[in-house]
Amino acid sequence: KQAFAASITAINSREAVFAPPIQTLCMAIVLAIVVVPAWRIHILPVVMAADVQKQQRRQDELAQKRRGSIGSSRRSSTSSKRDSKVAPLLPAQPAQPESPPPVSVVPPLSAEEARCLPREDLAVRAIQLSTRNLDLEASIRQIQQELGELKQVLMLVEKF
Repeated sequence: KQAFAASITAINSREAVFAPPIQTLCMAIVLAIVVVPAWRIHILPVVMAADVQKQQRRQDELAQKRRGSIGSSRRSSTSSKRDSKVAPLLPAQPAQPESPPPVSVVPPLSAEEARCLPREDLAVRAIQLSTRNLDLEASIRQIQQELGELKQVLMLVEKF
């Protein structure tokens, strides 16, 4: 704030296009137009990610406390705080999207094919389908969780 006030005073003393209060207002508006979008794009996501990590650590500590092993979490918590202070704001290279897990595809069977297969093969197929169903349900839960996190981020961004 002091740096902004000093720079505005210096500019106003050298260049007098308008009255000083109007000139100050114009410079503040231009500065806001330039700085706020850059802040929103570059700094806000980093702060939001740090808040999410902090909340996750708290939840982990509570879970460990309930299990009775709080001593080890305190040590890891202080070391992670120390590490977060020296971590760069921007990653060295763009983050690569995670590759999706391999999809096990179980080909469909016609009713005639199902009648021709022995019971053992049908049992194996039922297990494969059950496993695939569990994988899909886990993927859906993960997507729902990510959507919830994105909604929280959107609500926070809309506040600004």
